[in-house]
Amino acid sequence: MGGFLTFYIIFIVLALSTGIVFWVRNQYRIPAVLSLIFALLAPLLALLVVAQRETETGAYTYLMEQVGAGNMWAWATLVTHIHLISWLLFLTVRLVIYLVQSPDVKLKYKKIQEQIQKLKRKKEEGT
Repeated sequence: MGGFLTFYIIFIVLALSTGIVFWVRNQYRIPAVLSLIFALLAPLLALLVVAQRETETGAYTYLMEQVGAGNMWAWATLVTHIHLISWLLFLTVRLVIYLVQSPDVKLKYKKIQEQIQKLKRKKEEGT
C-alpha cells in the first residue's frame, strides 16, 4: 500500500507542478489550468468516493464498481485522473519529440554510435 501511495503522491505533485509551470509560461494554457485544478481536486474526489465503501474492497475496485453503477462522483474522479494521465503523457511525448529534434542530442547520439562501432571493431580484431 505504501508504494502505491508514494507513486500517487508523486503523480499528483508532478501534474500540479507541470500545470503551474506551463500556466506561468503561457504554453498550453487551458490544459495546464485544467490539470492544475484537477490535480487539486482528484485526491479530494477520490477520498469522497472511496470513503463511502463499507466492505474491505480496494479503492480502485470500489471506484470501478461505482463507475459501473453510475455514481457521478465516481465518474468525476475517473475523468480527472484520466485528464491528468493524458496531460503527463502529452508532456512526455512533447519532451521526446523535442529531444529527437535537438541538434545537441543528435550530435551526442552520433558520437555514442561511433564509440560503439569502434568497440565492435576492437572486439572483432581481438577475437
